[in-house]
Amino acid sequence: MKKALLTAGALAVMAAATPASAAIYKYETNIGNGIGLTEITIDTDAQTAKFQGRNIDLLMKDSDLANWKPDLTRWGTTNWVDSLSGTFTRYGRHYTAYWSSNPKRTQFRLGDNYSFLWLYGRDRWGRTFDFDGKGTWTRYTSSTGGSSSGTQVSEPGALGLLGLALAALAFGQRGRRRRKTMRFAHT
Repeated sequence: MKKALLTAGALAVMAAATPASAAIYKYETNIGNGIGLTEITIDTDAQTAKFQGRNIDLLMKDSDLANWKPDLTRWGTTNWVDSLSGTFTRYGRHYTAYWSSNPKRTQFRLGDNYSFLWLYGRDRWGRTFDFDGKGTWTRYTSSTGGSSSGTQVSEPGALGLLGLALAALAFGQRGRRRRKTMRFAHT
């Protein structure tokens, strides 16, 4: 009985901690300073932003991406990230990207009339390059999950009901065992 109630309680706690839905949002933008057309994929479940194009292949991670707002404002919101990996090519020179918080922090911004990407890179000789690329537009292309149609994840309420159902089953099982024991005691 205690195990079943503890299990039900643990499921209820997990239900409260589970996001209502996960989503993947896709955008296109033109990053200046030699990068060009870039596809951006924001995955709220993995908490990542992936930048891919002819001259760029980056993966950024940050827990704030779990709360990504898909509707872009005119100028966008700056998004700082906690980790970065990948490469980019600027005017024929290749760089390995690396995360930084000093003197500037790795960041990006997507807005209807603006885009911005800032990061550091190292060339093959180990020299550091301070990259900033601005663009004049970002276009939403598609999404799955979230508020749009697509793959939905279980809502916290559904998981909470599952926990209550398990608790009810455990309670009912305890009552059956007690009645069975009482029946054998009387014979």
